[in-house]
Amino acid sequence: MSRSIWTTVLLGLALLLSSACHSSNVEKYWGEAFHANVRKQTDDPALATANASQPPPQGLDGRSAEAAMADYRRAQQPGSGPSLPLPMIVTDTESLGP
Repeated sequence: MSRSIWTTVLLGLALLLSSACHSSNVEKYWGEAFHANVRKQTDDPALATANASQPPPQGLDGRSAEAAMADYRRAQQPGSGPSLPLPMIVTDTESLGP
């Protein structure tokens, strides 16, 4: 056999062996980060489960919702945001001084 065939066979064998030895902890720890974040955001986990039988809040009253929507619409209009300074574009290093 030629040298390139042996090289190809050895590389294929190495790939086969490396894929067989591959192990991953993804399935072992699946969802653990999500549950840890939920635990961190809950001040009292026992209280959170104790209130699970009660219905959640249904939303805002009409007046508060209208005020929130008016604020949102006002903030989305052009020119309502803060005016930012124009960026300075430096094209020549001599313009910066010595």
